[in-house]
Formats: sequence, C-alpha cells, structure tokens
Amino acid sequence: MTEAVYLVTLVAIISALIRRPEMISIVLAAHFGAAVFFADVTQGDGFRSALMGADGIVVVIMWVLWRIYHVQGAAIVAALGFLKISFGVVCAIGGVSWVTWASANNAIFIAQVLIAGGFLNGIMAWLGRSRDGSGDGRGSLLGYLERLP
Repeated sequence: MTEAVYLVTLVAIISALIRRPEMISIVLAAHFGAAVFFADVTQGDGFRSALMGADGIVVVIMWVLWRIYHVQGAAIVAALGFLKISFGVVCAIGGVSWVTWASANNAIFIAQVLIAGGFLNGIMAWLGRSRDGSGDGRGSLLGYLERLP
C-alpha cells in the first residue's frame, strides 16, 4: 500500500512540476523527498513528529510566498499544511489510529500538489471571486485574508 501511495504522489508531483514549475511545486517536491527520507529512518510517533515539523516549514515558506509575492495558491497550500499539523496533533493526543492519520495526511498532501500544479484553478477562481460580481475580490475569502494586517 505504501508503494502505491508513493507512486500516486510522485506522479502528481511530476505532473505539477511539468505543468507549473514554480516555487510552490518545488517546495512540495522537496517536502515529499523529506517525507520519504523520514519514513526510512524513523517509525511511529517519531515519523509523525518529523513530518509535522516538515509541514511547519512548508507552511512558513508558503506564508512568505503569499504575503510578499502575493501567490494566492500558496495561501491555500499553507492553510492545508496547517490543517495537517493540527490534525496530527489531535491524532497524537486522541489516540486516533495510524491508518486514519496517514490517509488524511496523504489526501491533504495530494490536494496541496493539485493546487500547486494549477489543476484546481476553478476552485481558486471561486475562492477569489467577489460576492457582488464586480470582480475586485473584496467579498471573497482570499480578499479578506489579503486585507489582514
């Protein structure tokens, strides 16, 4: 099962890098490489902690890309990374099964890669669209987040 997840993730990352060779895709590819390395050298809760630390680094990089360079996809990737960290903490404290945590973590990572590769641009357009239809984005989720101090 692990090899199948690696293969699907690797295909998604290569597709994202080919479609959009930008910083978001490159950072997520490096994160995948780190995750594979951590899986080889650690086990159990040590792996979960190492992966949550790597997710924290990705969140910080995506936040910088969003705030300084106004890369909107980075904001969503950062939010999903924060969700992965939060879910990992809840699973570690609550004793949720390893398979549940790993499945959710892998699914969220695939969503991050799809966003980085531009495969979910329709959702990004919907999040960035104005409620009143004027197109300025002031009534959208991302428009609100961009106005935060």
